[in-house]
Formats: sequence, structure tokens, C-alpha cells
Amino acid sequence: FPSHDKDGISVNEINAENMKVYPNPMRDQVNVQAESKIQSLRICDITGRVVATQQGLNVNRVVLPTQSIAPGQYVLVVETENGTSRYQVVKE
Repeated sequence: FPSHDKDGISVNEINAENMKVYPNPMRDQVNVQAESKIQSLRICDITGRVVATQQGLNVNRVVLPTQSIAPGQYVLVVETENGTSRYQVVKE
């Protein structure tokens, strides 16, 4: 799921740190851990619509509730102080 920033660099290459996203598939929540500070998280459906978000963060670990999200495939967008990463996640 490569995505590119204005310099043509893959977003995942900018954020080459250790990041953990679990569980996947998710049920009631998704956990995100990163070495750098997480600024925001958002989960988007396949049309790009944001279905869950947390902003104004400055932490290394976030638990994002996902109970209200319908089952299906989503993209989790994690913005850290070092860049943005995208992960494909599944809601059961």
C-alpha cells in the first residue's frame, strides 16, 4: 500500500522505525507502539472516509477503540514526529 509524499519518497520509508500495530485483525481496539512520539492516528475505510481518529497526541503508545467500526478492511494512518506510515488492518 505504498503512498508517496511531495518528494516522491514512500511514506513507509520515512518512518523506518520499529512500529507495532496489533492485533490485526482487530476487534474492540487496536494498539499502536512506536519508538518516536505518535502525533495522531486515523482509520480510513476503502473510500478514504475517516471512521476513527485520535489527534493531539505526543505519546509512544496509543489504544484506539474500534467497537463502533463495521467489519471490513481499513487503512490505519499513523503520524509520528518522524513521518507518516500506513498499515492495512482488518476489523472482524
